[in-house]
Amino acid sequence: MELRHVARLMVRCPVTYLSTSARAAIVGEGVVINLSRDGVAIESRVPVQPGIELMCRVYLPDRPKPLLIPRATVRWSRAGEFGVTTIRMGDEERRRLDMFVMERVNNACFPPCGFSA
Repeated sequence: MELRHVARLMVRCPVTYLSTSARAAIVGEGVVINLSRDGVAIESRVPVQPGIELMCRVYLPDRPKPLLIPRATVRWSRAGEFGVTTIRMGDEERRRLDMFVMERVNNACFPPCGFSA
């Protein structure tokens, strides 16, 4: 059994993607169902095969511009879902992703208290 080294954040946000390899011409859209620093799981009606390289734009909630993942490899695929591993991502994009994940984790761990004086 393969253990994950990075926790995944459960989210639902739009994503568009296209193949960057000559092996396949794919253009698709879907919904990110979880993400981490190292990868993304996507629901989509457009089938993809493991090994294909994609460029992805993830439209994170409450963010003015999409997160660009210029190079990711499809690691697994099953009916209606697939997972990609990030191969290349710019420093600014990596910081944006890290900030998004930290904000979500902090909000989940420290919800406002309902105490009254």
